[in-house]
Amino acid sequence: MRIGYILDLFPSLVQTFILSELLELERLGFRIHIYSLQSPSSEIIHKDRRRLKADVSYLPSFRRGFLAYLGRNLVVFLGAPCLYLANLIFALRQRRKIALQSFFRAVYLTRLVEAHNLQHLHAHFALGTNVVAMFISRFLGLPYSFTTHATDLFTKPVLLCETGREARFLVTISQYNKGYILNRCQGQGLDSKLFVVHCGIDTAKFSPAERKGEAEVPLILSVGRLVEKKGHIYLVKALGLLRARGQPFRCLIVGEGPQRGELERAIKEEGLEGLVSLTGTRAQEEVRDLYAQADIFVLPCVVARDGDKDGIPVSLMEAMAMGLAVVSTPLSGIPELVEDGENGLLVKPEDLEALSCALARIMQNPRSLHFLGQKACLKARRDFSIKESAQKLACLFRA
Repeated sequence: MRIGYILDLFPSLVQTFILSELLELERLGFRIHIYSLQSPSSEIIHKDRRRLKADVSYLPSFRRGFLAYLGRNLVVFLGAPCLYLANLIFALRQRRKIALQSFFRAVYLTRLVEAHNLQHLHAHFALGTNVVAMFISRFLGLPYSFTTHATDLFTKPVLLCETGREARFLVTISQYNKGYILNRCQGQGLDSKLFVVHCGIDTAKFSPAERKGEAEVPLILSVGRLVEKKGHIYLVKALGLLRARGQPFRCLIVGEGPQRGELERAIKEEGLEGLVSLTGTRAQEEVRDLYAQADIFVLPCVVARDGDKDGIPVSLMEAMAMGLAVVSTPLSGIPELVEDGENGLLVKPEDLEALSCALARIMQNPRSLHFLGQKACLKARRDFSIKESAQKLACLFRA
C-alpha cells in the first residue's frame, strides 16, 4: 500500500516518534513518500534516518518558490476553475493566514501527489498539515487521515473539526485527547472514526541497561524541549530545596529552547552550578546512553500560560522502558502511562515541596527506586511499543 505522509518538518530531532512510526510501517510492507513543508536546518540527524527507504519531497518557501507556486496554481485553476475558486474562497473565509498558506501548499503538491500514485494521505498534527491533506483530498478525491498530539489540540488547532469531519479517520495519542476532541467537535460525526493509537517507542532500542550497583551520588535526568509546559523551571527550584537539605545529587537537563536563559539564571540563583547542567540538544543515541547512566527521570509538566500542555511525553516512555523510576505530574494523558505509586510518582504541577519530597523519597530508598523502575519497564513495553502502535495504524490504513 502506498501512503503519503504530510509533515511540517522532516526529519525533526524532537519528533523521533514519527521516524519510528515510518520505519515500522515500512517493515510492515508499506511504501511511503514524505512531503515536508519545511527543510531541516539542524545538522544533527538520528542514525535511524539512514534506515528509512521513503523518498522526501521538500516544498520551497513562499518567498523563494513564488514563481513555482504561481505556476502550479495557475495550472490547477485552468484545469478546474470552479473547484479551485470554491476552495480558495473557503480558505479566505477562515480568516487565518495558515489556512490560506495550506491551500497554496496543497495546490502545489497536487500534481506531485498524483504522480506518485498514492492510495492514502496521512498528516501529523492539526496545525496546518491536516488542512493541506484536506485540500489535496478535495482536488484528487484521495482519502486522508491525521494524528493529533498536544500543542495542536490545546493551543490553536487549525480547522480541527472541519478536517476531522472530512477525514477517513482520525488518530490521537491518548484517551484524554479523545474525550477532549469529541467534546470540542460535538455533532461533527467523529465518534465512530476517532481512534487512540499511542506514540510508540522501539522497545528493542530502549531496554534496561546493566547497572553497576547503587550510585554514590544519584543522577537525575530530564529530557524535553526547554519550553514552559515541560516544567523544567520547577525542577530546578525543587532541586534547590534538596540542596539546602543536604541531599546529594547530579542533574542533567537535555534539550534546547526559549527557556534556556531563564533556566541558567535559576540554576545560578539556587546555587546549583556544577550540580545541574543544561546539555543542549542531543541525538537519540546519545540520549539513550544518558538514560542508561541515570537513576531517576523527572518531567514535571505544567499547563503553560497559553494553555499548552503535554500529551504523553515520549521521553517518559523511553525512560520507563529503560527501567528508570520516573516522577511527573497528572496532566492530560500522563496518568495513562504513569500510575502514581505503582510504576512511578505523580505530584501536583508547580508544587515545589511535593516534587522535592518525591525525589528525596526515591533517592533515599533504593528498594523503591528498583521496584518503580521494574514496574515502569513492564508498563512501557506492554502498552507503548512501536510495533503495537504501528500495527494498529496499519490496520486503519488497510481498512
